Amino acid sequence: MFLTMSVSSADDNSRNILACDESSFSGKFIVEDVIEDDEHYRRLILLNRGNVIQSEVKLKKTTLIHKFFKQYLTRSVKEGVKYDAIIFDVDNKDPTIGISCPPVPFLKMNVLNEVTRCLSDTGIFLLNLVCRSQELRKETFEKLRAVFAGVVSIKTKEDVNEVLICWRKNLHINKKQLEKATENFYKCTKEQSIVLPNDLLPIIDHMENIKL
Repeated sequence: MFLTMSVSSADDNSRNILACDESSFSGKFIVEDVIEDDEHYRRLILLNRGNVIQSEVKLKKTTLIHKFFKQYLTRSVKEGVKYDAIIFDVDNKDPTIGISCPPVPFLKMNVLNEVTRCLSDTGIFLLNLVCRSQELRKETFEKLRAVFAGVVSIKTKEDVNEVLICWRKNLHINKKQLEKATENFYKCTKEQSIVLPNDLLPIIDHMENIKL
């Protein structure tokens, strides 16, 4: 929060007064939410000082779901909320069950079904899977393929992590076209003298690790 000395320019249609009160120190004041240039702000306005904005903060959408994740998904489904991407990258604190990421409750069928319903038509679901049990890994793939139209696995030789990319509707992925597009990308960067970051993994080097 920071102090400002300005006069509100928002019109009445974009204002939502949250509180109106009076203090012995500042006199009458209001707390309001306003929208300006498609941005949301919350303001404290001192009425006895010519409607001066005493303080202002920009509102940003955040979520606190943690152990309430299942309820959050269920509510999103009921409200028709759609996401372009949903990512599960959650550590499992119990190393004895053969799967380190994600916790098993995240892989229940009812959860995965709600994930698909929360995705937009072109949305994708990314799952960071760390599983040393081949039986659990197979079971996970069977669940994903039961609710998603397609599943892609990307796994590096140096890491136990496996990234699974899932989508709702059928996509036509041509591996040769993808490889050609990668070659064109590197060709363009060379022609334009674009220096790629050292930590950027060459996509083409991982083509053999992509399983459809």
